[in-house]
Order: sequence, then structure tokens, then C-alpha cells
Amino acid sequence: MSLHVSSLRHRGLAYLDLLLAFVRREVGVRYKEAYVGVAWAVLQPLAYMLIFTLLFAHMSKVPGSGPLTAYVALVPWTFAATSMGQASLSLFNQLGVVSKVYFPRGVLPLASILAAGLDAVIAFGLQLVLMLTAGTGLKLTLLLWPLLMALAAVICLGVSLILAPAVVRFRDLRYVIPLGLQLLLLASPVGYPLAAVPEQLRRWYQLNPFAGLMESFRTIALRGEVPALAALLPAAAWAGALLLLGGLYFRAREATLADYV
Repeated sequence: MSLHVSSLRHRGLAYLDLLLAFVRREVGVRYKEAYVGVAWAVLQPLAYMLIFTLLFAHMSKVPGSGPLTAYVALVPWTFAATSMGQASLSLFNQLGVVSKVYFPRGVLPLASILAAGLDAVIAFGLQLVLMLTAGTGLKLTLLLWPLLMALAAVICLGVSLILAPAVVRFRDLRYVIPLGLQLLLLASPVGYPLAAVPEQLRRWYQLNPFAGLMESFRTIALRGEVPALAALLPAAAWAGALLLLGGLYFRAREATLADYV
């Protein structure tokens, strides 16, 4: 019995080392030939912040919109979009390794999500600076930020466990995923507050798991309040369902991945 437990512990540590190695590789490849390096972690949300501020705050005059309103939601959204985009292609990009060496294939999409998490932490650091500069101050409720990010990560992992093996089988999905992420961005309250959505549409709008989740990031950062349970229930329900379905689908397809090399 003790030998069995020791073997499982040793195997678990080996898989953890493998996961960390893939995370380091993912980060290294992403910034290997980038002149500004990890600065891209903040340049992307900053660029979107300027665009959304121009569109919603100045041109459309949407109440409650503005630079900080946009940036607070853009940090987790950039993480989610990068996670789903990279993790969905993780198996396809590593088909040579997948077909020759055995290891738990789920390590690959998980590594992509963890690597994107590093970018999010860097971008969050700039968020704190922006909040202090704007005079908003740092709220104690910001301690909930990692928990909300973990919920976003579970949603991304569930989606990626479905899309990653599907991309290996159906190569055209590589071109559909970026379009889908752009549409999801427009359908989520990232550049504008949830209150800007007409009340009669808000109930249906909040079926989007990122709707209440993005607004919850604003709640903890800008209002210093604990997010309402109703705002997070759709995200939690989607997270559980996607992780279950994704895990089952990934496991069913894992053994046949090498057939499509």
C-alpha cells in the first residue's frame, strides 16, 4: 500500500515538473523574438482601453464607461482570450511530441492557461498603479481577484479541453476560433459596464458566463464590494459544465490524436 502511494506521489511530482516545463517553454516561445518582451502583457489591454474609451466614453457617451472601467475588465478578458486561443491550439502545435512520447495530454492546454496567467498578473500590477493614479484607491475586496481569475481559468480550461482535440481533427477551426473570440468580446461587458445593457435584455445577456464575471471584477476593484452571488452563478454553472464535458470529450479523443498527424 505504501509503495503504491509512493509511486502515485512520484508520478504526480513528475507530471508537475512536466507542466512547469511546458509553462516555461510557452512563456519563452511567446517572448523569444519580441523586442519589448513581457511589456506586451500590458500593451495589449492598454491599446484596447484607449479604443474602448474613445468608442464608448467619448463617441457613444455610454454612462459609466471610461479608461479604468475598461482596463479593469480587460485584464481578465485578455487572459481569457489568450488562454482559449493558445490552449485550443496547444495539441495541434505539439503534434510531433504527442505522437512520439506519452504524457497526460491535458498538460498542454493547462500549461497555455498558466502561461497566460503570468501575463495577467503583470497587467494586474499596472491596474493597481492606474487605480492609485486615478485616486480610486486600493480596496480590500481586491483580495478576491485571484478567486475570480481562477473561475475564469476553469471556464477557459473547459472550453480548451473541447476545442484542442477538435482542432487536431478539424483543422479549419484554427481560423474560426479567433473570430469566435472577437464576437464573444463584443457580447461581453468589457469596454462598457453591464448597466449600459438595456434592462429587458440583461437577463438573457447574463447567460454569457463572462458577463457577470467581468462586472464582478469591476465590483471588487471600483466599488469595493463583494460580487453578488447572482452575478457569478452563470459563470460557476458554465465552469462546472464545461469542465465536466471537456474532460469527458478530451479523454475520449486523447488516444486517437496521433492518428491525425
